[in-house]
Amino acid sequence: VKSSSRPPTMPADEIMPPDDAPAEKAKPPAHPLKALAGMTLIFPTILVLLLGLLLGVVADPVASVGNLDVLVANFEGDGKIGDAFITAVNSAQGKMGMPNLIIVNVTDDMTPKNLINKVNGGEVYGAMWVPKDAWADLQDALANPTTTNYNSSNATFMCWDEGRNPLATPRVGLALKGFLSVFAREFAPKLLHKLPPALVGYIATTDRADLLTSPANYTEINLHPNNLPLAANALTVGSIYIIYFGFIIAAAVFKVYDAYFRDKISGRMVTPVRRALATFFSLLWLTSCIAACYAMLVVCIAKDQWKFGAVGWVELWAATWLFINTGTPYFVAMAEFAGPDKAPILLLPAIILNVLAGWNLDLAEKGFQFLVFMPLYHGASLVRYIFYGSLADQVNTFVGVQLAYALGGYLIYFLAAAYNVRRQLKSPSAARIGSGSETASPSVKAIVSVDPLESSKMKDDSKDLEAGRSTTRSNASASESGLSSGSPSMLGSQEMKTARTVLPALHSKVASK
Repeated sequence: VKSSSRPPTMPADEIMPPDDAPAEKAKPPAHPLKALAGMTLIFPTILVLLLGLLLGVVADPVASVGNLDVLVANFEGDGKIGDAFITAVNSAQGKMGMPNLIIVNVTDDMTPKNLINKVNGGEVYGAMWVPKDAWADLQDALANPTTTNYNSSNATFMCWDEGRNPLATPRVGLALKGFLSVFAREFAPKLLHKLPPALVGYIATTDRADLLTSPANYTEINLHPNNLPLAANALTVGSIYIIYFGFIIAAAVFKVYDAYFRDKISGRMVTPVRRALATFFSLLWLTSCIAACYAMLVVCIAKDQWKFGAVGWVELWAATWLFINTGTPYFVAMAEFAGPDKAPILLLPAIILNVLAGWNLDLAEKGFQFLVFMPLYHGASLVRYIFYGSLADQVNTFVGVQLAYALGGYLIYFLAAAYNVRRQLKSPSAARIGSGSETASPSVKAIVSVDPLESSKMKDDSKDLEAGRSTTRSNASASESGLSSGSPSMLGSQEMKTARTVLPALHSKVASK
């Protein structure tokens, strides 16, 4: 029985690691109280900082109007209207709700057109001026009330850009309109006191009695009116969704590719560069799809007001795509570096800081103007240019800042991905697989390369094989004892037949796998 023919067997310790092999030491889970203490310290700190920023940006928007500059010029010289206008400006300076009124010296290079260009270029938020012949034209009208073509609205002018920020700049427009209305109302009685009573009575009987009641009205020049009400919601509520969609895309792509490439990289079957490039192109594709859907949604909702056609849709899609990529790579880089469970830490600060910068930064205190470097400020300004045409001279700056954010984010992602892959390759499990693939026998290499399901089946077959060996040894011992005791019936037992039939099949099955 001991010398009975058996197929060549493979030691079990070559198929599976021995039972006494040192197991990888698992890191004990953190105590729940420790995690709770960390959250208790971290999240309130973040909220306090964000609340401080919120209060600094939008705590008192009426008082913050004084941070916005408006140029004032008197092109008339020594005329009565110009003198009264400058006096009124000095009286209104510093009052609640008034912008910062800056009186400029009129030179040969300073013209009303230059003031308009400064407003259109974004240097200032508005401008007011008295034209050169305002008082002379009014005098001619008073002397010839029946034949004059005098237009009292040409006595003063105001210029502003509503499209620059429909949530902030209207406060400038309302303040300037209110100031000029009060000036026109107060200038009329002052003029009456300086006119002869007979002339006042004569003018009152003509069709130009308005020369006495409102001799110095104003003309408003709104460079880019807010004729697309949807734009405000598209820039505030929509920007929050865009940031959130970027986070969802980053989390989904990281989860898919990390699970797909982890074992392949550990087994040296895929290079880390391929994994990083696959993630990069997937992020670009998915963010472009989200941007296209968002642009289409805006165009469909504003179909009665949208006048830009397909070109405007392409511009809006490109601007949205650029903005969503200013945040998405940072989320996926955080997932690579610290793990996917840490990525949401960036979400709340990203939303609040960007929305504050893009929403009401124009009314923020001077100390909070650093938020102008946030990507949404430039993204919102770029979209306002598409909607209204505002700040056309700064379009290259808006695009360049966002592009720098996007390129910097993807560079950080590639570095974080390289760090994550290097960390995976240095892990004990990856090192054991990598070294085994080079020094182990071909049967072990084959076992390493099979999928998890086949590996589990092989473990079960190995257990059956060991059980069969144990049965064979016990039966062989019993046979020897039976021979010595004169019990030949043990040689033909059913167990011996089963062992001779099953063992060769198990050996061939394991060897093939």
